Amino acid sequence: MHLHANNQATSKALSNFKALVGLPDSEDLHASHLQKILEEDAKLQSAMIDDELAIRFFFIIASNKLLFPSTDNNIRSKDIYLTRDLYSLPGMDWCKAVVDDLRDAVVTWQEDKTKKRKSLPGCAILLIILYLDNLQYKYQITHTETPRARYFHQNVIQQIISADKTKDHQGKVTFGLLQLRNITNTCYQTTQHHSPNVLPTFEPLPTPHFPSMQVELGGLVAQIDSRKRKMQAMQALATFDTKSKKASSYINSAHVMLRDAHRDVIHTLRRILQDDVHDMINKDHGDAPDAFDGADNVDAHDSHNGHNIGSEHAPNVPPPSETRGNHLHSGNYFTEYSYQIHKIKLASN
Repeated sequence: MHLHANNQATSKALSNFKALVGLPDSEDLHASHLQKILEEDAKLQSAMIDDELAIRFFFIIASNKLLFPSTDNNIRSKDIYLTRDLYSLPGMDWCKAVVDDLRDAVVTWQEDKTKKRKSLPGCAILLIILYLDNLQYKYQITHTETPRARYFHQNVIQQIISADKTKDHQGKVTFGLLQLRNITNTCYQTTQHHSPNVLPTFEPLPTPHFPSMQVELGGLVAQIDSRKRKMQAMQALATFDTKSKKASSYINSAHVMLRDAHRDVIHTLRRILQDDVHDMINKDHGDAPDAFDGADNVDAHDSHNGHNIGSEHAPNVPPPSETRGNHLHSGNYFTEYSYQIHKIKLASN
């Protein structure tokens, strides 16, 4: 799932969703609209909202209010576009998506020369936990277990905040009294782990960002005395910014194409391996002698006596097909088979 799609696709997704919930395209969509729809559906027991749509409502609200919040209350087109395919959500790297969204928000804020925005969009809870978790204090969380937010109860948060803040003579509150703790032996210390048991996965490339030349060099160009040369230089910077945005759009489209191709090949390969494992199991079952043939013959021969001799002699032995079937259903055969293939690949490299 890619957060950065073209504006036409996201706008169309938002318009279609508004039509789905009965909201005019000209009106803003809020989380309260979706909550009201769910409440009325439950109250009237109309069953108009099925489980899949209710789950989509949840992820739209979670995206808009928790993971990727904006500076207003409107549900955006990207919240709708993100949830267009619920079956793709489990494969999304949510941690990376949240961090990338914050990074993009910071870059946008830095490029805003007017600084009209006093707040940043993005997951504020992540920044709060990250800040509090890296302060050196007696109430700090010393272990390295995750997720970190799980251990920041209200009492812990209040204790750290009280020790880190101060007020000036005008009553203005500022933070920063506590020192940052050493990152060594914390969950934030990055280490590389290479495990041969883990199959390689597709890691989406970071969204490319080209810095605005007008922002970086505009001040320098403004010092040029010649008006003509100054205009030429500003035009050159503007041309670069325009082309860089277009290039970023092309790269994003290529990332989406690569992601989709990766998903398709993995789906195809899994189906092929599953079919191959299924054929191997059927072959093993066909070659194995049927241990119950004799019991079946005895049952048939003595059926007039009313005794099930076969079941008396083998009460706890399940049929081979049932045992194999259970293993296949649980994925044990497929997992082991995939792991063996992965080991062969590693050895060949």
